[in-house]
Parts: sequence; structure tokens; C-alpha cells
Amino acid sequence: MSSIPTIRSLLQARRPMDIKILHDKFGPVVRVGPNELTFNSAKAWRDIYLQGMQKDAIHVGTVKGLPEALPMNMADEVTHSRLRRAIAPAFSAKAILEQEDVIQAQVTRFMEVVHCMGNKKEVFNMAECYKITTLDIILALIFGEELGCLEEGESNDWAPIVSQTVKESASEQAIRRLFGHGTILYRLLIGFIPVKLRAHMDKHLILSVSLARRRLVANTARKDLMSLIMQQREIKGEISVDEILVNSAVLLFAGSQTTASLLSALTYHLLGDKNIYTRLTTEIRSSFKDEDEICSKYVAKLPFLNACIEEALRIFPPAPIGLPRTVPKEGALIDGHLVPGGVTVSVVSWSATHNAANFQDPDSFSPNRWIDKDKHHGDTRAASQPFGLGPRACIGKYLAYLEARLIICRLLWNFDLVPADSMTQWDPSGEMKYMKTFTVWQDIILNTKAVPVERC
Repeated sequence: MSSIPTIRSLLQARRPMDIKILHDKFGPVVRVGPNELTFNSAKAWRDIYLQGMQKDAIHVGTVKGLPEALPMNMADEVTHSRLRRAIAPAFSAKAILEQEDVIQAQVTRFMEVVHCMGNKKEVFNMAECYKITTLDIILALIFGEELGCLEEGESNDWAPIVSQTVKESASEQAIRRLFGHGTILYRLLIGFIPVKLRAHMDKHLILSVSLARRRLVANTARKDLMSLIMQQREIKGEISVDEILVNSAVLLFAGSQTTASLLSALTYHLLGDKNIYTRLTTEIRSSFKDEDEICSKYVAKLPFLNACIEEALRIFPPAPIGLPRTVPKEGALIDGHLVPGGVTVSVVSWSATHNAANFQDPDSFSPNRWIDKDKHHGDTRAASQPFGLGPRACIGKYLAYLEARLIICRLLWNFDLVPADSMTQWDPSGEMKYMKTFTVWQDIILNTKAVPVERC
């Protein structure tokens, strides 16, 4: 079996959807390469990601390392564990809640921009606004600086740099799949990746490292996320300065692109179903007398809001790919299949969450499946793992939920949203034939009008 079909699918930014089509045809386990299997069940999630399997060599991150430091998502298991112990406390539920004022300040700026668009009755790409807002938030949280990417809009080049870095990583992954990692042909062909693609990844690292260096020498009493990471370094010494620098770039990417995709998907599906939209806006507007009341304590208690967020994460997983693992030499039992050692295995999120064996009517946006569990007893909710499982699961889970709750609550408290076009890109036929994704979704368009809510 050749690797060419999966490489072509990868470079065309269609791999998760193409693999889902294969699962529909061949069942819960599919051979997608000479030495690679993908699965689509909840049990496979547990069997692969909770059994200590190591990251596979074909996986390529979106951030390059420094000479003496690797990004956390590309490190070996021992190094990854050490780095995670140093960084994860900054992303705990407690630490994130302590940063709520910073997040709220950036959301306020987002509201101001939307108010401006609404007052002018302008059509704007809400997906792009989400992407830049979440970038502003993570920049402020890590570096303690307000860079104002949203106010600069198209004049700011950081947002496109961040979103374009995934294209180089896809090109490198294609080479690894075809020729292996570290081989002579691999080292030769890496040099042929287009300069423009390499430039995006290089510039993202340079900008991130520059900001991180500036933050490390700054004399500030403010407790941002960087201060918590430095505190861990001083207490336990488990992370070097270079490792802090390079992993700042990882956190910037992961902390902006994925949450923006979640917000875009949720907004699209709300606009596509009047009943769901009305139910959510009613819940939000009846729960708060004033916008100032919208805070972490109360948004976490809104049942329909949280069901909508879970359903958006399921139907449009922000990272729809499968994170590859290597079966240990003694082999492993995965979803009832005995897999020999050395095989690359993964669960592709898109395939798992759109599998009719896991969810009733899987292509339908149905928040009630997270509330009325008796009616949806056929759903296997554990098949939706938008933040992954195991020791390499996303550390930004609490931040993503808080951002999504605050942004959607404040947006729908202030505005009625109206789709400004047919939103063809979101056509579900042909496995979202107009959508493209590498590590995360690419170039999402969500043209919208925002009408300010009139209150007596």
C-alpha cells in the first residue's frame, strides 16, 4: 500500500474528511498507509491515548525548536512530562480564573469593534474577528502586553503568520510520511519546502521569542501566566529559559486558533437554527440584567450555553486531525483489534464525532444531546474528545471554555446576529467540501451583521 493517497489528502488540507469517508466505507479501523491505522470509536480513544503510547515520528508541530530547546508538543515523553509539569500550573482552573479581568478587558475591546460595525450596518467576517480577539487574549495573558491586534485589523501581520505556520508543518509531515524522519532523502527534501512557507514559521518563532524575552526582563508586579511559569522554574528548576521562549510560541498558536474555530462553528450553527438561537439568546438575556454581571461564576451555570459549546466542539472539532502514536514493540489491543508493535495509530476527531455509531444524526447540530441524555441514550459522548486524552491532552481546556462562554454571552447579550450571505463554505455536503484543514481549520469565512439590541 502506498503513502501517496494520504499525503495528497494531507497537502490538499482534506485529510480528516477523507479518512471519515474511508471509515464510512470500511468500518471502525482503516489502514491509511503502509504502516498506519486510524480508528473512530470511544474505546480506541482510551486504548491509544491512555496507555502510554509514544508520539509518532511522523507528527510535526507548528513551532520550530531552538538549538537547546524543543517545543513541548514535539518533545519525547520524558521531556514532555517535565515541561508539562512546569507549564500546566499556569493553565489550571484557578490560575485562569485569576486572569478573568485580563480576558474581560480584551472581550470589551471586541464588543467595541462589533458595536462600531453594527452602528455602521457593515458586513464583517466574524471568524476573523474571533481569531484576532483570541490572539489578543493569549498575548495579554502570557506576555502582559496589550498589542491591539483587533484594533489594527488587516494592518496587523501576526494573525496571518500564526494561521499560516501549519502549512509548513504539513509539508514536512508529507516528507516524513514518504521518506521517514532523519533519513538522507528527508534532510535533502526539507530544503525544498517553499521559502514563503518557512518564513511564516520562522517569523512566528522570532516574534514570540522577542516578546518572551522582553517579558522575562520586565520588572512587573502583575501575575500573568509567564510569571507563574517562571515561579515554577524558580521552585523546581524543571524548565530552562530557552524552553520557556520556544514554548511561548506554541502557547500562542494553540491558545488562539482553536478557540476561534470553536466560536466560529458555534456562531454558524446558531445562525442556522432559529429555535436554538432564540433559546440561547433568551437564556442569556434573562439571566443578566446588565452586561457587567456576565462573569465566569455565572456563565458556567448556563445549561443551554454550555450544551451549545459542547455540541460545537463535537460537530466541528477545532483540531479535527488524529494525533499519531506508535504502538509499543509488544503490540497492543485497540478497540478489540490486536495491532503489532511499530504501527502508527490514531483517532481522527472528525471521523469519530461524525460516526453514526457514536452519535445519533451526527451531522445535525443538537445541543440537547448534552442535556437530555435519556432521549439521546444512543450517543457515545466519550467519542468526542476535543481536547484530547492522556498526558499530552490540551492544557488550555479551562481557558478555552472561559473565553467561549464570556465571548458568546456578551456578544448575544449586546447584539442580534444576522448571516450576511449564504455561507456556502459551511455546506456540509461532500464532507464539508469547501472547508480545508491542516492541524486546525483554514481561512474560515463567517460574514455577519450585528444589530445592537434595543433595551428600554
